Amino acid sequence: MKKHNTALDGLRWFAFLGVFLFHANSSLFYFGSYGVQVFFVLSGFLIGGILLSQREQATIPLWDRLRTFYIRRSLRIFPVYYFLLLSLFVLGILHLQNSDRLYLLSYHALYLTNFYLFFTGAQIDSQTHLWTLCVEEHFYLLIPLVLLSVSLKNLARGTVALLVLVTACRLLNAVWWHQPRLEYLSFMQFDVMMVGVITAIVQRNGSFLGVTAPRLLRAGTVCGAASLIIMVAYAFSLPFTLFLKEVVLPLTLSIGVAALLLSLWNDRMPALQRFLSWKPFVFLGQISYGLYLYHNFLFVLSRSSTGGMHFVMTGAVLIATIIIATASWFLLENPVNELKRFFPYQKPKPPVDAPA
Repeated sequence: MKKHNTALDGLRWFAFLGVFLFHANSSLFYFGSYGVQVFFVLSGFLIGGILLSQREQATIPLWDRLRTFYIRRSLRIFPVYYFLLLSLFVLGILHLQNSDRLYLLSYHALYLTNFYLFFTGAQIDSQTHLWTLCVEEHFYLLIPLVLLSVSLKNLARGTVALLVLVTACRLLNAVWWHQPRLEYLSFMQFDVMMVGVITAIVQRNGSFLGVTAPRLLRAGTVCGAASLIIMVAYAFSLPFTLFLKEVVLPLTLSIGVAALLLSLWNDRMPALQRFLSWKPFVFLGQISYGLYLYHNFLFVLSRSSTGGMHFVMTGAVLIATIIIATASWFLLENPVNELKRFFPYQKPKPPVDAPA
């Protein structure tokens, strides 16, 4: 796979913007929350591509490949995340942040926020959005072990089992359990991320589970259209749309996003490619991790100061989030990210010619 595709950075920005608008007004921008699903599919696609490349380096010991992957992921994810947690701790000690919530930092630090939310049903305001980062981290821990050590045949079997199990759980939840917090569990999002991995395999190998690029593009078009219909129908409270939203939409939307990623990666949509590759969008996509981390805290702060949100305040929060995330990128994230050059992905050494 290619090293980088700027259109995907632009897509990241719009995925974040959807989540941002959802947090600004969940009634008006409810489906902005599905920006999280775009992030999940995109993460699966990109991480899958990296690991598939490493999978081909069979002469390099498995542990060396795993170590390099985990170190590089840690350099990208951990510094700003734990800086944020440290800042929350200091603010709590100084009583500038709700000190009653300090105990939550232990869950955040261990990437267990999503399990806390599931088992307690608590609402933790500015910190709720961190559950998605826990899901991604759990996936990052597990998927390298699978992709680097399991045969494609067994991977196919496991993928089918995962898709069936998660869909069955969603079905049971819709008709029996009625547990709205089920989505917080990492397992319940792994199917979405695996759709991204499947897309990476199709891109690299030509097919997987009988899915080829043309088939995925056709299926993605149908699923994308179906997703839009479900969203509109749900917005108008039409019959059975709650069931469709909970059971069908996660997979149809994921397949639609997967087809979009495949199209952008292979330059099949030049107009959209140019739009998403506009330099401001690309930069905002590059700092989207920081944008996502910081924005909800600013929302809660602005609501506590003004008593609510309106369009002007929403715009002000967005600008403030961009400023803080930009500073975070240049002062912390990018300098640490540069350390990746000391941990490059290894390539097998060429064979040494036998002496004459």
